[in-house]
Amino acid sequence: LAGHTPRDNAAGGIASIAWLRTHAPAGAVIVEAVGGQYDIEGKGFGGVSASTGLPAVMGWPGHEDQWRGGHPEAQSQISQREQDVRSIYSSGDQVLVQGLIDKYHIRYIYVGPTERQVYGEQGLAVFDGLGKVAFHEGDITIYALIGVAFFMSIMFPTIFSLGIADLGKDTKIASSLIVMSIVGGAILPLGLGIGCL
Repeated sequence: LAGHTPRDNAAGGIASIAWLRTHAPAGAVIVEAVGGQYDIEGKGFGGVSASTGLPAVMGWPGHEDQWRGGHPEAQSQISQREQDVRSIYSSGDQVLVQGLIDKYHIRYIYVGPTERQVYGEQGLAVFDGLGKVAFHEGDITIYALIGVAFFMSIMFPTIFSLGIADLGKDTKIASSLIVMSIVGGAILPLGLGIGCL
């Protein structure tokens, strides 16, 4: 036994595991391809999580089921998590994927040959709009997800206060316009999208 997993065999595989071990904070949730228990196909299912110690959205479904045999509520999450991982990699729907990232508090998305083979290439482009490439070598790309919602919560008070600073008697109208622009930013795209405007 050389201590290697199938994930190490891909170009960049060993370096990707080393990068996660070095840079990912303890407890950071990753998402990787989900497959059969004990990985008899040799694709490395669960190998990133096992090699780094980082929690994954889903490991081996059969193995998870064995460990949760007495807990129906926990068991009921297994197929849902497996489907959610499939949606993350293959849906191509940025809103859906962002919702699942938020639901599971995912910090890193691992994309290697196994993910491409199991889920296809068509849904992977969505990751470019959700995070940044934190690692890329050979066949492996790891996306680090950005906490956009967190930073937006900080940005608005700053924008608002700077936008109305030193306006004197025009402060009321300026504050009204800033607030209305937010509402307009929510309504106008919807109206344009459904063809109302």
